[in-house]
Amino acid sequence: MYTNILLPDLSLYTERVCDALGVPLEEFRIDNRDLHLPVNPTQARRTPIVLVPSDVLRDLPIASSVEEIWIAAEHNEALREGINSHIGALWQRVNREQKSEILQSLLRDPRYASSLIQRLLESLAEPYDQMADPRGLLVWTDLAYELAERFPRTIPQPAERTVEELDRIVIEIIAQFKELMEQRDLWRVLQDSDTRKSEKTTQRLFYSVAFAYCKANGFDITPEADTGNGPVDFKFSLGSHPKILVELKLSKNDVKHGHDVQLPTYVRAENADKAHYVVVDVGRMGRKWVELQAGRVARGQTEPAVWLVDATPRASASVRDE
Repeated sequence: MYTNILLPDLSLYTERVCDALGVPLEEFRIDNRDLHLPVNPTQARRTPIVLVPSDVLRDLPIASSVEEIWIAAEHNEALREGINSHIGALWQRVNREQKSEILQSLLRDPRYASSLIQRLLESLAEPYDQMADPRGLLVWTDLAYELAERFPRTIPQPAERTVEELDRIVIEIIAQFKELMEQRDLWRVLQDSDTRKSEKTTQRLFYSVAFAYCKANGFDITPEADTGNGPVDFKFSLGSHPKILVELKLSKNDVKHGHDVQLPTYVRAENADKAHYVVVDVGRMGRKWVELQAGRVARGQTEPAVWLVDATPRASASVRDE
């Protein structure tokens, strides 16, 4: 709602910033308005980008697992109630004609509008702290380039377009993610705050590692993070096939359900050739990993491949040496 109302102003803001940075603009027709905006280079379809000042951005959580549904619902309900409490009172117990009169009064009398605007301003939350990045929304973008530079790893090009060759590359990337998390202090990114201990943050970190090494080695492989269009976390492919899925699950969530139900469903839906299941231990593991392995042994199960990545807090190397 706010974006639609402010779109002309956001367009002018975007145009001013792009002009200063020398970013080319193109004309887009949006809501019967001709707006000059940059084109999103990551989209195949011609799509505009609208810049938003950081001081008006706030975090709206999206539930990426069953455990996070209640958090997101509570947040969104609080936001909804905050808006409704300021506007809804004007509409209570009145008929359509009275509502129209109230609206006209708002438009005619500056006192009504000023009072409403003041109440809305008082209800606004603090903007998202992009420097501290408490939810890990931004940190992975810098890590994607930093990791490849600081911890180079050469992954040989696929000799053939086979499942075996693609799987070798995926295994190398997962192994590098595990090493960086356990040996190179990448775990600290997750442990910086409780709000960072989410599967979405973990997915972003894995993507930063995969992106870094795919790009550094020139692979024609694209890890695809789930953006809401598909449930699987990552899909590696060489063309339409072969295709390998990677699913991440935090130890605090339902590890067994992810392995036994979710991942097999994704494999069938994607017609994937292989899959890897990566459990990231951020605490509250208990016996989940032991029970998962025991179930696989009892069933004689070897697929999907399973990985355990330790992202729990630990002392630095110098402290451990002492």
